[in-house]
Amino acid sequence: MSSEHENNSDQEPTAAESILPPPPDLLQRLHPSSILFELVSHGRQFLVPAIFAFLGATQGNWFWGVLALGSFGISILTTVFKYFTLRYGIRDGELIVIHGLFFRRERTVPTRRIQNMDLVQNVFHRIFGVAEVKIETASGHDAEAVLRVLTKSQIESLRKQIFSSRRAASPSPAVMSSADGVENLADMVEGHADEPEAVSILTIPVSWLAAAGLASNRGWLLVGIVVGAFFQFDVFENWNKKAIRQFFGNIIPAMPHDVSGVLVYVLWAIAFVLVLKLLGMAWFLMRFYGYRIERVGEDLRVTGGLLTSYSATIPRKRIQFISIHRPLVMRWMGLATIRIETAGGAAAGGEESQAMVARRWFVPVVPIGQVPRLIGELRPGLIWDEELVEWKAVSPRTRARMTRKVIVASVLASGIGLIFLRPWGGLTGLLILLPGIWLAIRTSRSMKYSRTSFGVAYRSGILLKQLSFTFFERLQSIQLQQSPFDRRWGMATLSVDTAAAGPAGHVISVPYMDEKFAREEFRQLKQAAANHRPTWN
Repeated sequence: MSSEHENNSDQEPTAAESILPPPPDLLQRLHPSSILFELVSHGRQFLVPAIFAFLGATQGNWFWGVLALGSFGISILTTVFKYFTLRYGIRDGELIVIHGLFFRRERTVPTRRIQNMDLVQNVFHRIFGVAEVKIETASGHDAEAVLRVLTKSQIESLRKQIFSSRRAASPSPAVMSSADGVENLADMVEGHADEPEAVSILTIPVSWLAAAGLASNRGWLLVGIVVGAFFQFDVFENWNKKAIRQFFGNIIPAMPHDVSGVLVYVLWAIAFVLVLKLLGMAWFLMRFYGYRIERVGEDLRVTGGLLTSYSATIPRKRIQFISIHRPLVMRWMGLATIRIETAGGAAAGGEESQAMVARRWFVPVVPIGQVPRLIGELRPGLIWDEELVEWKAVSPRTRARMTRKVIVASVLASGIGLIFLRPWGGLTGLLILLPGIWLAIRTSRSMKYSRTSFGVAYRSGILLKQLSFTFFERLQSIQLQQSPFDRRWGMATLSVDTAAAGPAGHVISVPYMDEKFAREEFRQLKQAAANHRPTWN
């Protein structure tokens, strides 16, 4: 009897047993330094209350100080409690994350559904030799699991288990893995014979990033802070009256006071523009330093970052939407930006993480001549040439309609100006009329639409030229809209939508189309979307 029992104990677990989560002793904990990182994260949230608490304490009011201290103490206890109760592991092709004691939560994610295993490593992560890991699937906008933080051995073990489970579940070799393009992340995720060989697609040099920063307006992000500090501490007033004017007086003693004042403002304007451009260059270098794109199997792997290095994986089969952006200054430099939208994954709205910025931008800067090659990497077999696309303009009545809007707006502006600023207020309408007519003409010329052999393309913009396209099998909805004014002018708006998770900064919504043409395209697109099926799942 005992031998029979022993033989049964050696058998494989039953189906009922296999679906149970692993015993707690078989699951792993996060690295102890995760407590510190969680506290730092909470500390940012308590920064503003702490400042008010400090100011209140200087005035003898300790209420806010006690409240902030108590809140932070609760945060410490919560963080420590979370560390000791959170466990994770992989069993039977599923990633299992368990946390909580009184309110216990268990989450399972089939490894075959995992689309991204993104790593983020800032300066402090490097000091401790750890990284933050985000596990994402195609089913939602938030990460399915965030493991903060894991050591090199833990990341390597998790990556290997996910890969092995996916390969056992599916013959497809495509695997979402962490990146090895950044030096620190390379040490944490070494290659294996199991993993397909990485093929380099693009490496962005510093000179391209500097040019993109010079052409961008990212410096405006810090303008408000800088200007506020200048006025708060009277920096402008002191430099204006004392330092700069004295400087001109020493160089050219006979310079009139008014002339020196004009030169002061000119210098301030030049310095302001230079600071903006330097800040823009710094933003691009911080975000995209060492930026590299590789092809691993059927996935595209992105790595980069200066102080905070990151890795993100983009499954090519999940790409829904491709957009090419060419701002004015970047066009002068012969550069462009490529953005994409993918199905599922985290949304790009709100405050973007490093990995999300990489996934949204995809190619932050590249010579225009290399765009067709990169499009071919995103969509295998697609030969893209903008000049060969048969573009259709919007309705020929668009210019007249937009010009009439400008005229009405200028008349209203003149009337309001006459009411408040007689007699010269009536001239305010001219400030709207002339540039408005120019803008209407250029805008009507810029909007072009095309139904290609693979999908739908749309381009628009004057200073910022944008060209976007999607594919028939990715179309989720097709809309034909008409306002009362559209019906009066015989026009309609044709829009298409995909299952993309985040905006690329441009949508395919074509206004001012001729009504008959729009209705025919609406019919053709519905038929094409029904007939086309995804070529890879």
